[in-house]
Amino acid sequence: MKPNQRLRRERELRGWSQSRVAQELGTDPATVSRWERGLSFPYPFFRERLCELFGKNAEELGLVQETPTTLPVEESLALPAIDSELSPVLPISPDPILDPTIPLLSAIDGSLIGRDDLLQHIRDQLSDTTRGPAFVALNGLPGVGKTSLAVALAHDPSLQQTFSDGILWAGLGPHPEVLEHLSRWGTFLHVDEASLPNKESCESWAQAIRFAIGQRHILIVIDDVWQIEDALSCQIGGPNCAFLLTTRFPHIALHFAAGNTTPVHELAENDGLALLARLAPHVVQDETESALELVRSVGGLPLALTLIGKYLRIQSYGRQPRRINAALTRLRDARERLQISEPRSLIDRHTSLTPESRVSLQAIIEVSDALLDLPARTGLRALSVFPAKPNSFSEEAALAVMALSQEVLDTLSDAGLLESNGPNRYTLHQTIADYARVLLEDSEVYMRFVQYFISYLEEHTQDYSLLDQESRNTHIALELAHTRQMHDAFLRGIKASSPYLFVRGRYSEAEKYFSTALELALSLQRLSDATVFLRDLGRIAHTRGNYLQAETYYQRGLQLAHQQQDELAISRLLTHLGTIMHRRGLFSEAIAYLEDGMLHARHTNDQEQLSYILLGLAHAHGSLDHYKQAEEYAWESLEIAHSLGNGEHLADVLHRLGTLIYERGDYEQALGLLFESLDQASLIAHREKMCHILNNIGCVLGELGDFPQAERYFQEAQELAQQINAQEILCNILGNLGYVANECGEYEKAEPFLREGLALASKIGHSVSICECLESLGTLARNRHDYTQAEKYYQEGLVRARMMNNKRVIINMLTGLSATMIACMRYTDAEGYLEEGLALARDIHRPRQLCNLLYEYGKLEDCRQQPQRARVYFQEMLTMPAIGEEVMARARYGLAHTAALEGDYATAHQLGNISATFFAQQHHRLSKEARLWLDSLPLSQEEKASEY
Repeated sequence: MKPNQRLRRERELRGWSQSRVAQELGTDPATVSRWERGLSFPYPFFRERLCELFGKNAEELGLVQETPTTLPVEESLALPAIDSELSPVLPISPDPILDPTIPLLSAIDGSLIGRDDLLQHIRDQLSDTTRGPAFVALNGLPGVGKTSLAVALAHDPSLQQTFSDGILWAGLGPHPEVLEHLSRWGTFLHVDEASLPNKESCESWAQAIRFAIGQRHILIVIDDVWQIEDALSCQIGGPNCAFLLTTRFPHIALHFAAGNTTPVHELAENDGLALLARLAPHVVQDETESALELVRSVGGLPLALTLIGKYLRIQSYGRQPRRINAALTRLRDARERLQISEPRSLIDRHTSLTPESRVSLQAIIEVSDALLDLPARTGLRALSVFPAKPNSFSEEAALAVMALSQEVLDTLSDAGLLESNGPNRYTLHQTIADYARVLLEDSEVYMRFVQYFISYLEEHTQDYSLLDQESRNTHIALELAHTRQMHDAFLRGIKASSPYLFVRGRYSEAEKYFSTALELALSLQRLSDATVFLRDLGRIAHTRGNYLQAETYYQRGLQLAHQQQDELAISRLLTHLGTIMHRRGLFSEAIAYLEDGMLHARHTNDQEQLSYILLGLAHAHGSLDHYKQAEEYAWESLEIAHSLGNGEHLADVLHRLGTLIYERGDYEQALGLLFESLDQASLIAHREKMCHILNNIGCVLGELGDFPQAERYFQEAQELAQQINAQEILCNILGNLGYVANECGEYEKAEPFLREGLALASKIGHSVSICECLESLGTLARNRHDYTQAEKYYQEGLVRARMMNNKRVIINMLTGLSATMIACMRYTDAEGYLEEGLALARDIHRPRQLCNLLYEYGKLEDCRQQPQRARVYFQEMLTMPAIGEEVMARARYGLAHTAALEGDYATAHQLGNISATFFAQQHHRLSKEARLWLDSLPLSQEEKASEY
């Protein structure tokens, strides 16, 4: 019995599943499947039910059994018109045809690895013959496994069932024998050769075979097609047939199958490793990294992996390390990989090769290479200097390196050797690149490559998205410039790439470049270049928190700049030195360096550098609480930044100004400036700046009491900091994450953040971050009622803060100590800390810190049973400008306590409920405490009356 295509078609036209039909009939899906596949025939009861369900008669549903040798009238009328004199077809055999030339499945390789989804996709395409013959084409690189896929499909039981009348195979290659294939097919179909008008004519055979096929369900595989005319000669068959074509040429696949063209890609790394493990399991088990390196070296190409795997299996059968290591060493060489080969049996030869040829990557690619004209071969070898796939390159770069016309690129693309990678971009597979590079003899190609990309770096210094796209190419250009002793090009390239490397946070790569370039510049006595590289090395050390190393680089660069009387370099290095002094808490020294740098910048009229120096001065004066002078410098810097129109610089200025205003306590204005800065930094994908800005946004949101939102920004900043290994900012972020968790009462979550932050801050000597972590650890210990440990943390932090004369940090430590003393009922000590802290906070106008101290003072008076004095402190909190909802909630909570002490339970409940609601919404650490306190209060008179 044949598959019942009519029944299946009627079901699919309605969009029904086999399960739906089975449910309607009262049977199971497997039975419906067997009916459609022709494995069984419905009983009369189910035939009647099927006719009712679909509204069709038995004949329309294919439910009338026919003899195999009889064709229905309508089907016989549908046969193609054939000349009356051509009737060379013998009686049809009921047995399905299975072409014996179909290659056998490999007993070693087994099922195809990593191809399940692709195989199913092709099965679905081939099986869809509802609108006539199905045309499917596979195209891809030499050795990518197109033929292996076709062989697997030809042996697939489900396809053999769908094409129940047989499968025909034609392996063509560059020199096909089309007539031989057609005459063989004719024999299988019982075509009477003697009756053909011309048995040497492909056309005569094609017509006779088409007539013999008629309505049969046959799959015709046309493998390894090099000319579309050859494929069309084999395109014979009726409406129930399907055609599967494989080719290395994209245009042939598109011509043959149009929308049913499927590219066959190389294997993913894990699938490539699995294939290698199947063939040489001991090598992959013992030398996994080397095996993975081999997978990458051939770009996951199945043929290459198969050849390598079989070679390694032979070399490793005794599991002798010496022999395996020798084999791996050989395979690391591209030339050796290309020449690894294996013989094939006489009936299993590769269609692209001559019968006596051994199969190797080199032999397979050589066939395509031999068909190219001289310009195309020259162009292919030149393109091999580009890094291989997944890297890509532009058409402009390709033309510059080849020094040939665009037609060469078209020829290579049509030959299937060059792959498209989007508009005006191309890519070259690793094996193709290896093959061409082995044959490359023109050294001028390397020089053209270097010159093009060094010039590209110089032209697009700050076009970061463009440099992202060309990153791998520019890296290779720099490496080639260095190894080929193109000294000028190398130094130019390193200087031009510096902004991009910093913006993208590629510090390790940058450090290697700058160190090499510094050594070269000094040897060539190019002192101005050496100064630049010393400055950049200092910036990397600074970012990593290695302040002493950074200062060493800057001081050495400053000496060279003075030797050359380079005013611009001097002002920049003075700026960096001022920043380092500021990071070390040496604010006066920082101001001295920055003011000196400002004089040089004004002298050279370097507006951008002047803007940075003004920012540095603003920050340094802000750290000394000279806010008026700090803001004057900051706003002047912003005015210069806007006039320059430089996005990166503007982002920096907005960020620093927002930070300064945040430290002054104007949170809403600070947030506006910080978000504007984040937009500017995001436009250029400056990850380092984004990291700092996100952290500061989190800090402002934390000050406003929006802890969940603050945590989200801190987490985003942490992820970026870890990506670029920015340790200085990372320790600050970790401290902030611990602070947020602490404020939300998540103490177990807070401690790991704080300890990791403290360890990192101590490692890099970041004094402010050390103090901040100590403060948060003290608060954590206090919240856990470990007051002795809390006092130790705060006292250690206070000593460090006093050494730095950092009043902001001193105030925080005094606040923590006062809270700890109140909890221990050491009220006199608490009052001493509070008095000192209040004086400092009022002096430097720190609203948030002042509110924290007022809150603790109010608590102290509550504990002393002095509600009237406590109310004064809590009410002062509510009068502070821009203090945020969290501070207001704490102030009301304090006033609720005061009201309760005075017996005013109505007010206590009212204010306490407002505060408790806010604490609960923000997951604040006081949430549980506030609710328990409210529940413990006596009911007010109104509440008692309401309850009654």
